[in-house]
Amino acid sequence: MTALLFEWALGTVVLAVLLAITVIVSRSATALQSKLALSIVPLATFVAANFSLGIFAGTKIFMAALTITLLISRAVTGRWSVLAVPHAILVLIFGSLTLALGDATLIKLEPTISNALLGCAPAAAYFFHKPILATFQINEVTSRKHALWWTAFFFSLAVLNEVIWRTQSTNFWVNFQLLGFVPLTFVFAAPRYLPFVMPLAGFAALGALFFVRLGAGDASRIPSALIGHDAPATDLPPVPGLERDGKPIPGLATADFKGAVTVVNVWASWCVPCHDEAPLLMQLARDSRIRLVGINYKDQADNARRFLGRYGNPFTASGADVSGRTAIEWGVYGVPETFIVGRDGKIAYKLVGPITPENINQVMKPEIEKALASS
Repeated sequence: MTALLFEWALGTVVLAVLLAITVIVSRSATALQSKLALSIVPLATFVAANFSLGIFAGTKIFMAALTITLLISRAVTGRWSVLAVPHAILVLIFGSLTLALGDATLIKLEPTISNALLGCAPAAAYFFHKPILATFQINEVTSRKHALWWTAFFFSLAVLNEVIWRTQSTNFWVNFQLLGFVPLTFVFAAPRYLPFVMPLAGFAALGALFFVRLGAGDASRIPSALIGHDAPATDLPPVPGLERDGKPIPGLATADFKGAVTVVNVWASWCVPCHDEAPLLMQLARDSRIRLVGINYKDQADNARRFLGRYGNPFTASGADVSGRTAIEWGVYGVPETFIVGRDGKIAYKLVGPITPENINQVMKPEIEKALASS
C-alpha cells in the first residue's frame, strides 16, 4: 500500500509539472491541449480523493479543484480556455446532481456527453464546410481533411467511457479518466501527428489493452491470497438507522464469521453493478443455511438506507466501512465483491465483480454448497 501511495504521489507531481509547463510557460497551446492540461491536476486530485474518501467526496474535491485551476489559469494567461470552461460547467452540473441525488452514475455520464459534444464540432466542420475546427487551432486545409478522424475519435471516447463505467468498478473508471483518456487525447492532439497512422495505432493499442484486461480469462476468478486463511480482523459499526423487519441491523465483527457459512458482500449505493445484483442477493438470503452480511463501502448512510429500501435488505448484519480500510484488509479490488467464509472462519471463495444470473447458479451456489459440505 505504501508503494502504491508513493506511485500516486509521484505521478501527481509529474502531472502538476506538466500542467505548469503547458498552461503557464507555453501560452500558445491549442484550445484542446489547454482543456486537457487544465484537467490534469483536478483529475489527479479526483483519483487521490476517490481512493481515500470515496466517489462522493472525490466529486466534491474534483469540482473545487477544476474551478480553482480555471481561475488560476485565467489570472496567469489573461484568457479563458474556450473548451475548458464548457467542460467545467458540465462537471459542475453533473457533479452537483450526483451529490444532490446520491447517484454516482451522473458524474460518470459527464465524459460521455462532453466527448459527444466535442465530436459534433468536427462533424459540423465536415458537413457544412465551416472552419469550426479553428477552435482547436488546426488550419483549415487540415481541419477539412481530417474532420472525420476527429469526429470518430471523440465519439469513440464517448462510447469507451460508457463501456468502462458500465462494466468496471468505480475506482477503475476514475483512474482511467486520468491515466487513459488524457494520454490518448494528448497524443491525438499533438501538433505534429501522423494523420492516418496515429489514430489507427492509438485505437489498436487501446484495443489490445482492453483485450488483455477484459478478455484474458474470467475476471471474477482473480486469485486471492486470503483464500484458505482466516477472515481479516473486522470491527465495523452498523450503518446508522438501518433496520430489517423493524429491528436495527448490527455492524460487523470478526466473531460473526465463526459457526456458520457466511456470505460477505461488499456493496455501496453508488455502485452501478450493485443495483443489478441486489435482487440476486435477496435470492441468496432465502437460504436459511447461510448468513448473508454486508460491508457498506465508502457510502453515505442516507443513500445506503434508500438503496436497501428500494431493493430489499438481504443482510443480517452490515458494517459501515466509511474509510475503506476494512475493504483494503479484505483485498477488495472494486465494488461489488463477494466472499464465502466457512464455519471455521476461513475464506473459502472470492467473487470479483457482481453476482449475475449466470454465475449465481454456475459459481456462487456450488461454492456455497462446497463450503457447507466441508465446514
